Amino acid sequence: MDFHTIELFAGVGMKRCQACGETKPETAFVARSRGGFYSYCKPCHSEKSRPKTPEQVAARNARNVTYRSKIRADVLNAYGGKCECCGESRPEFLALDHINGGGGKERRTVAGNTSVGVYRLARNAGYPKDKYRLLCHNCNCAIGWYGYCPHPKENSCG
Repeated sequence: MDFHTIELFAGVGMKRCQACGETKPETAFVARSRGGFYSYCKPCHSEKSRPKTPEQVAARNARNVTYRSKIRADVLNAYGGKCECCGESRPEFLALDHINGGGGKERRTVAGNTSVGVYRLARNAGYPKDKYRLLCHNCNCAIGWYGYCPHPKENSCG
């Protein structure tokens, strides 16, 4: 059997890893977005794609910081760039709020437990105004903890 051959064994596709040479079920390989599977099993794929030198690690971290900053800026702009309750506009103080609650659960179960994951969900959904809004951390925490924001009720944030 060559490296690219897939055999059927008890209804499960089998594939040989090009790196370690072991024959494993297809489920042990990373699926390609365009269909099929990569040539390396998951452990070998992880090792192959892991940055090896400090320079590679620094480059990866810089790319991640740039990506996180850009997607956060896009979300802040899409939702008006200021707190809907008190008008705070400094980006460091702003948070994406789930209007009907459930933000923690969504972040943990759907968004990979990261704020960037939630930003990505909002972006991919077309920045829905009925699901998310922009609040400063003070207003967001007050609504979460007390069920209302202490700002005057005419601001109608909670």
